[in-house]
Amino acid sequence: MLTAPTQPQQSNSRFLRRAAGALRVALVSCVAGVAPVGAQTAAAPVAAQGAAAPMRVQEVAAAEDYLQRYSEIMALEAAPNGVADVANLVIQRDVGRFTLTAGKLYLLAPLGGRTVGAVFHGTGSFSFAPPSKVEQNRLVRFEKKNPLEVPILDVVLLFADTTIDQLKRQLSFRTEAAVTDVRERTRDALKFLGDDDSKTLDPDLMAALLNGESTDLFVAYIRRQGGDPLLFMVNPHEVEAVSLRGKSGRWWSEDSDVESQFPREGRPRDTQITGERTDAAEIKRYTITVDLTQSSIGEIAFAATAHMDITARSAVGPGRQEGLAIPVLLCDLCDLGARLVLKPLLT
Repeated sequence: MLTAPTQPQQSNSRFLRRAAGALRVALVSCVAGVAPVGAQTAAAPVAAQGAAAPMRVQEVAAAEDYLQRYSEIMALEAAPNGVADVANLVIQRDVGRFTLTAGKLYLLAPLGGRTVGAVFHGTGSFSFAPPSKVEQNRLVRFEKKNPLEVPILDVVLLFADTTIDQLKRQLSFRTEAAVTDVRERTRDALKFLGDDDSKTLDPDLMAALLNGESTDLFVAYIRRQGGDPLLFMVNPHEVEAVSLRGKSGRWWSEDSDVESQFPREGRPRDTQITGERTDAAEIKRYTITVDLTQSSIGEIAFAATAHMDITARSAVGPGRQEGLAIPVLLCDLCDLGARLVLKPLLT
């Protein structure tokens, strides 16, 4: 059960916007199992009722603190011993194909004991061919062509899959000083994926980086010649797992537009899943209790408590412990007087 009491407090639209972003990641963190403060290693996954096989979890420590891990992600830079020359390297993820013709690839410094990112700088191309007529037409609407093939300048890769194994098999890494563009491009990618005001990133990416999970998650931020950046993503937590996003066409907005999205090739839809997500856990029920107390001088104070029941369809996350706190809300929603505590939520 998730309990989120709030204290009497004034609020405005900026605070509410930050609250929404923080809550989105916090709920994913609860479902995915953020390790409590003081935890050193990931515990065994919790079994669930009638569930499938457990999610693969690498032998790495889960984050002790949300904001600590967020800060580590935002500070990612090149590893000193992770530079490799690239010649005609191909990385294929579903219908997205990266041909890295010539340049250098820089591994990012390990995060929680494992490498989760790399930056390519050089020449190459990215191709993307949606399988259905509907998605092909949608791509034409945004990009004026189908299939899409664009020359690239840089690619930032973030992953929880086997990309690092492929890179280490096919490339020879050495120690060399990285160019300053590596950190700048990484920051650009993270900015595209999140909101620094609310200290949030894409929740599925953040859950993997928090908990040291190994999944099929793959993200590529593409800086191309003659166009705005693109974001290609394979997200196993979405029914339509393959997506391509571009910068919003609205000049006043920093949001991105979905240019194409569809299920993975050869993965028929699970008929038991009726929504857009394939999450191993879902919120089955929530209730909100609101208290409007009048003071002796006639002022009205506001307080509320939310209770959520979260049910797992499979083994989820590194562990569950009584009183597990979600630091992002403790810190980020202090302006709203909010507090979030996780009590035993999976049975």
